[in-house]
Amino acid sequence: MRTLIGRVIQFLGWALVAWSGVVGLSFTGVFLVGFVGTQGREAGHDLLLALAFTAVVPALGYGIARFGKYLARREATLKA
Repeated sequence: MRTLIGRVIQFLGWALVAWSGVVGLSFTGVFLVGFVGTQGREAGHDLLLALAFTAVVPALGYGIARFGKYLARREATLKA
């Protein structure tokens, strides 16, 4: 049961990394276009926030995936 839960948590972690990559980079691109289009007068704060979330959320997802891998590992058996 622990292996199954670990695999599910691992899948969810990698799904979070993929989702945050797609969504975070999309929003970052939109804010970057707005920032460049106004010559830096608008969307600077939003751009920095999107970049921060795009950097932090994949790291969080990676940590969740590593925790799932830790849970899913098989115990070493000693052979006599």
